[in-house]
Formats: sequence, structure tokens, C-alpha cells
Amino acid sequence: MERNSSIVPEVGNESSELRVLRRRFAEASRRAALIALVNAAEDAHDLGNGVVDELRQAFEAQAAFLLDTDSGHDRWRMLGAAGLTREQESSLTGLDWTDGLLPNAVVPGHIALFETFAGGEGRRSVVGVARINGRPFEDSETAMLDGISTSVGQALERIWSVKDRERLITELESLFLGTVQSLANALEAKHRDTADHALSMVDLAVEVGRQLGFSEAQLHDLRYAAIFHDIGKIATPDAILNKPGPLGPGELRLIHQHTIFGEQILAPVPMLSGVRKIVRHDHERWDGNGYPDGLEAEEIPLSSRIVFVVDAYNAMISDRPYREAISSERAVEELQANSGAQFDPRIVDAFLRVLADRGRSR
Repeated sequence: MERNSSIVPEVGNESSELRVLRRRFAEASRRAALIALVNAAEDAHDLGNGVVDELRQAFEAQAAFLLDTDSGHDRWRMLGAAGLTREQESSLTGLDWTDGLLPNAVVPGHIALFETFAGGEGRRSVVGVARINGRPFEDSETAMLDGISTSVGQALERIWSVKDRERLITELESLFLGTVQSLANALEAKHRDTADHALSMVDLAVEVGRQLGFSEAQLHDLRYAAIFHDIGKIATPDAILNKPGPLGPGELRLIHQHTIFGEQILAPVPMLSGVRKIVRHDHERWDGNGYPDGLEAEEIPLSSRIVFVVDAYNAMISDRPYREAISSERAVEELQANSGAQFDPRIVDAFLRVLADRGRSR
């Protein structure tokens, strides 16, 4: 970035008043450019590196730096430094900044220091600009540095908040995954095949989603839908789940309600708002003869159609109380035979590509 002072070059024989106006315009331009850079930053180190370079140019300084620390003030980190040696950087991060003082032994000369922000968590940051053996900072420059430092502090607050939120989400998702496992274990206690079956089909479902160009957000929901697609069977009596023979009409109606129960179980969890619909409709058929709502073709959520195909395949190759497993080859034939009636043809084709790729990779 070019120094903003070049925008208004001085000319000969101009009045002192005009020179002051030109200087003020140059300072305002520098400040605007720096604040724009600060506001666009999305990472603390990107912010630091960009700011220190611009500060050196804007104030014709020999060195500039940006430090921050957490609430404990026990470990400072260098977010950005320009014009400092490694030893000087190390010295700066090891100082006690509680008094806001920088010993001359570290960076001798004229130095401007600003504490940019003290956050709710007690975080602090310090902007430093040094003119080693240079002219002192004028009041207008100090005022501009103060304003820039405020913008830096606000940007760090925004970045810190995003990082805190991301960390909290990660922690909550980790906790939630533990809950997922507990629910899977509870379902396994009712029907031993179901939990292992659910976990074994997750990777297959996600691979089909990738084949179809799903975004990361779509894959996230698809993954959880594959895990939870049968969670509603917790509300189904053991006698029906483990019945060795054909189910009667009343028993079938109860089985068909498990997708509705699954949607209801997931309803209180905000992060699964996009998963509930997938779980509700993962037994809808392409021809409209599925349950619970009789949706057909494109009315059925795409992820539900994926789960339906992968679920059917896994069910066919797994032992059940009422029948033995069939081979993978036979299961593929069944999928192809029912493509366009029970299953979305596009999903069947994508799933078979996934199986073929897996076979080639072995």
C-alpha cells in the first residue's frame, strides 16, 4: 500500500496554512486506510502484521508492534512486529505490562504506547510505535494513533468473540457427540443391530453426499441424520423390534411412526434443526408409497433420499430377527431393481459409484 502522504505532494511557495491543511488531509487519509485495514481483518495475526507495516509507513517510524494477552496477563503474544529483532520481540512478550511501560533498553528512542482494549474477560492489547532517535510524536499524531488503537481494540474484540464462539460450539458439539453415543447405546439395548447399523452407514451416506456436491453444512446435517435416522425406535416396544416373524397391520403402523418419534426427540436440539426434517422423511418412497407423509420424487428432501438408499443397503446385508443377511452383490441388484420406484435413481447411481470406489481402494 502506498503512503497516503503522496496523495497531496507539497508545492513551492505555499502558505503555512495550506501546508497544515495538506498535512491534516494526509493524516486523515492514513487513518482511514488503517481503519479500513483493521475493520477487514478476520484473524488476530493478520490484523497485527498488516497494522504494524502501515503504522511504520504512516508515522515514518523505525518499529511498530501489537501485543495481546488473556485475562491472566501471564503470557503475552506478539500479533505483529516490524523493525524489531527476534531478541527485542522476545523481550517485549516477556515484560510485565501492568504499568503500561516499555523500558528504553528494549527499543530506545521516542515511543508511543496505547493499551487498545480491556475486554470483559480481562484481555488486553498494546500498540507500540517507535521513532528510534527520531522526532517526537506531535499531538495530532498521538491523537490519530489513539483513534487507530481504539479501532484495533474493537477489531480484536470482534475476532476474540468469534474465536470464543467457535471454541464454545466445538465444546458443545463434543459434549453433544457424547450424548449421541449414549442415545445410540440406549437404542442398542433395545435392538442390538440398530446402533452398529446406524454408525456403520454414516460414512457411506456422507460419501454419497460428497458425490452429489454437498456443502460442508449439508454434510454436517447428513452425517447427523444418518446417525439418528432410527432414533425414534427407542419408543417402539422390544417385542415388535425383535419379532422373528412378519409384523401385523397394527405393528406396522407403530413401526411407521418411528420417524415421527425421531423428529420429536430431536426437536429440542437447536443444532439439529436441519436434521429433523431429514429423519422424518427418510422412509418416503420415490413413487409416493412411503411413510409418514406419502411424499414423492423431488418433494422428499435430498438427504432423506440418500439415507433411505444407504439404510436399505445396510439392512439387506445385516442379519435381522426375521431373516438372514444377503450378499452385497444381491443387495446391489435389489437397489437397481427398485430404482425409480422405491428409490431415487440418481441416489442409487451415486451410491453404487461410492461402493465401486471403495472396492477399488481395497
